Amino acid sequence: MWNLSSQIFDLTEDVLKRKWAGDFDGEIELIDAMLARDLPQFLKERLEFERDVALALPKQYPYTRKEALAKVRALIPDFTMDELDALELNRVIEYIYVRGEKRYHTSFLDTMLKVDVDCAHRAGRTQSDAASEVDKAIEIMKREGVLAYRITIREMLKIDEQSFIPNAEVRCYLPIPKVCAQQSDITVRTDGAQIASDTAPQRTAYFQRHSSENLPFEVEFSYVNRCKYIDLYAGEKVDSVLYPNEPAPTDDDLSEQLPHIAFTPFLRALAAELRGDESDPLAIARRFYDYITQQIRYSYMRSYALIERQAEYCALSGKGDCGIQALLMIALCRISGIPARWQSGWEVNSKSAGCHDWAQIYLEPYGWVFIDPSYGGGAHRNGDEARRRFYFGNLEPMRMVANSRYQTPFIPLENWNRVDPYDNQEGEVSINGVGLQEGAFHTEFRTLKLERIE
Repeated sequence: MWNLSSQIFDLTEDVLKRKWAGDFDGEIELIDAMLARDLPQFLKERLEFERDVALALPKQYPYTRKEALAKVRALIPDFTMDELDALELNRVIEYIYVRGEKRYHTSFLDTMLKVDVDCAHRAGRTQSDAASEVDKAIEIMKREGVLAYRITIREMLKIDEQSFIPNAEVRCYLPIPKVCAQQSDITVRTDGAQIASDTAPQRTAYFQRHSSENLPFEVEFSYVNRCKYIDLYAGEKVDSVLYPNEPAPTDDDLSEQLPHIAFTPFLRALAAELRGDESDPLAIARRFYDYITQQIRYSYMRSYALIERQAEYCALSGKGDCGIQALLMIALCRISGIPARWQSGWEVNSKSAGCHDWAQIYLEPYGWVFIDPSYGGGAHRNGDEARRRFYFGNLEPMRMVANSRYQTPFIPLENWNRVDPYDNQEGEVSINGVGLQEGAFHTEFRTLKLERIE
């Protein structure tokens, strides 16, 4: 298995030169030559991890400039190469070099249509029904102060036929809801799975089977998600903590979690500049939130295993998806003495669900509150300041929380390299002890009930 903590160590200059020139075959050749030497163990582990990165990274950037332009023009016929270059310079389009040629990320078009209002309009994209459901939920929360839903979801993971091996040992972990600040009254229905504790940091239903047929792994669960509204951005006062059942902060909520929540010199300097002479934790956290939501571009990312020092990556590159932005918020807060935690799972609507990440921070006298930088940033892009401010302190209850800590092993312990070694939202599978990677299985979520309760 990968030693994930080895990523705190820098790669040698020769390895980096080949990597970012797009000479991945040469990078692997060099790493193999280095591994044949008598090296310190930590350096061997770092190079072994990087060798797998060099194999996986180019696969996520398949499109040449000509192919990328053709994909955009299929939706926007008058789109030009100059526009492509401008979006690239403005951090909207993600690329690397492969064998000296610029290649674009598999999700570059999705990012473009999500974050560039003009391109989305020209492509005929409009607000989804799911976004309308979220708007209605926020409206109720602001009017009534609290909103709760009972949510029932069916989740299914299926191994692709070409990856299935009959009668092999198959192990599967599916994410399921855990007890946390806003989530309770959980029931889980499944056939033959081992269910982790309802407070497990990454809660799963675990399956182990031998079968001649490629049968799906399925779980159905029901839970209550209840969220309270507070105008934290304006500093609304409270008489007591908002979520009294949430565990108190620990040293873990103020500490580095290497390699990705790292108190690097760059992040320390950024936190200090954003804080200025402010000493109030609420005001400091608001400055961090303003910076991320107004200055960091949303972007779909390559697999997290292929991104180093993720919180710093977000700040240095000026872009990131929901999880990368949440990690930056957590790192800045912890550096500044504000306890901060990870939360992730799904965003839920009346039909389905999708992966999403956000953060919690601890502020007196409120206790634990929610921060969703990417939703706040989306509101900023759309010119909706009220909605941007809502996600500083609040979430709507259309979520499923499965994870409360980043980079945490499953229960029972997995013993292979996961697709996502840090979080779990779509499940993980192994066959005969070898983890299946992206494209070898797929997960579906279906919302059976989204019912408001008192």
